[in-house]
Amino acid sequence: MLLLGLFGTTIYQGYKSQFIKLQKLRAFPEGELTFSTLQLPLSSHVVLLGDSRMSMWKFHINGVFSADKSSPFSLPTINLAVGGTTSSQTLLRIKNLSWSKNVRHIVIIESGINDLHWLGGVDDEMRDVAVNQLKYNLTKMSEYLVSLDQTVVMMTVWPPGNVPLIRKPFWPKQSLKLIDDINQHIKGLAKVGVTVWEAGAALAGPDGMISAEYIDSEFFLHINKAGYETLSRNLPLLHY
Repeated sequence: MLLLGLFGTTIYQGYKSQFIKLQKLRAFPEGELTFSTLQLPLSSHVVLLGDSRMSMWKFHINGVFSADKSSPFSLPTINLAVGGTTSSQTLLRIKNLSWSKNVRHIVIIESGINDLHWLGGVDDEMRDVAVNQLKYNLTKMSEYLVSLDQTVVMMTVWPPGNVPLIRKPFWPKQSLKLIDDINQHIKGLAKVGVTVWEAGAALAGPDGMISAEYIDSEFFLHINKAGYETLSRNLPLLHY
């Protein structure tokens, strides 16, 4: 039994080491990552950027993305979000897109949860470095797009569902406090040309986690179709 216990501990430590190594590579890319340059449409679109939470957003109104049901305009959508990406990777992707100052898009950014979900597996110093890097990246995304005369919407980070047992060793303690700290930073980015959308307010239950009716049945960080429909119904009024 002792040998089995030691064997199990060795396997777990190996898994933990590889998991943390992978997350560090995503959060702090070594060298210059490159994404294929993509020319954005030469007419105004809603451009969605971020990680899997954004890439899974398939719900549209009458085939297009309506910024507000009472608004006189609707815009076609292009979803350029990539699952598994961190804020560092999303920032690099934004800079590799071909933007035109003569075409103003509404750019909605959802990013941050992949920078946070693994921080329970590192020490406080590493956690603080990662959190500061996330704040820096979010600020740079906003500043870069404003410099290109784009209309920016920064979504706050919405909470997870119930954390499964296998992920608990990596999930940060006081995670909701950590998410709130990031969201306070995002709220501070609001200015002319930058709208902050408090997305989590429509999704959270009484305990601050994603409400049970919106949790994806396969993964605790994702929401289901009902969750995306709720987000779509709670879009802020946008102008471009």
